[in-house]
Amino acid sequence: MTSDYDSNPARYIGGREVAKRFGSRDDVHEDVAARFANEGVALVLDVGSADGTLARLLRGLGVACVILDRSYPLLGRPSGPKVLGDAARLPFADGSFSAVACLYMLYHLQEPLVAVSEAFRVLMPGGLFAAATVARSDSPELHEFVPPKSSPFDAEEAQALVGQVFSDIEIDRWDGPLLTLPDAAAVRDYLTGRQAPAEAVERAIREVRLPLSVTKRGVLVFGRKR
Repeated sequence: MTSDYDSNPARYIGGREVAKRFGSRDDVHEDVAARFANEGVALVLDVGSADGTLARLLRGLGVACVILDRSYPLLGRPSGPKVLGDAARLPFADGSFSAVACLYMLYHLQEPLVAVSEAFRVLMPGGLFAAATVARSDSPELHEFVPPKSSPFDAEEAQALVGQVFSDIEIDRWDGPLLTLPDAAAVRDYLTGRQAPAEAVERAIREVRLPLSVTKRGVLVFGRKR
């Protein structure tokens, strides 16, 4: 999937804010942070950290986190230890982390298995990996305005792809009306965050009935390094 995180970080940030304000599930970041904390992990690597949501949650739970992203504008936003780097060539030694997260970022890579393999490499034995992604059928109520596209790491194939690297995996899927857009501004920010063309965004604002309940579909995959 193409991205404009460097040239237009406000687009991504606006979409994230809509999910936080009007969604009933904060894009699994809270679930992943709680799982890592409950497992007593010592040090987490958040790959493709974007706005640093996971790192902030982990710090609140007393868990140390290093964030890595290849977008310099986004990497400059969160505080704490950070590295400008590539998920396919992690600049860390084998077994450096007790947990690694790749949340909503593997679909940007042409070869996501390379990044999953790198996460496996930098995990210590017994370490936990977490990846999240959306389904191609996500947000069906708005497909007229932002048609679904396939990516290298959609929810439909995520389990099988992670399973090529991690033999011990767990799956948590979601499928339900988990987001309610109350007004035109929310619809605009949500569709803009999903990279809908400007003309499609304006047409949606004119045509959709508000408030709009949006069906969210995706998967969270945990993998254990044995």
